[in-house]
Amino acid sequence: MLEGLKPVYVPKKCKLATWMESLDKDDVKLMESYLADEMFATQTMSTRLYERGIQMGPHAIADHRKRECTCYRVG
Repeated sequence: MLEGLKPVYVPKKCKLATWMESLDKDDVKLMESYLADEMFATQTMSTRLYERGIQMGPHAIADHRKRECTCYRVG
């Protein structure tokens, strides 16, 4: 009866990934390098983005960095 039961993957993007889609490719590369840099603290990144008029909370950044956001969830 339950043979072949599989989770359904519906791709959803988190707030950070959605915002990154609006960037040009050079800015995407920069942001990806910042996210990969362990020396760039999440809170500092959030503050620097806020200073540029981008409201991206530290939790959104941290979840994306740890791959715990909706981008990486299988439902």
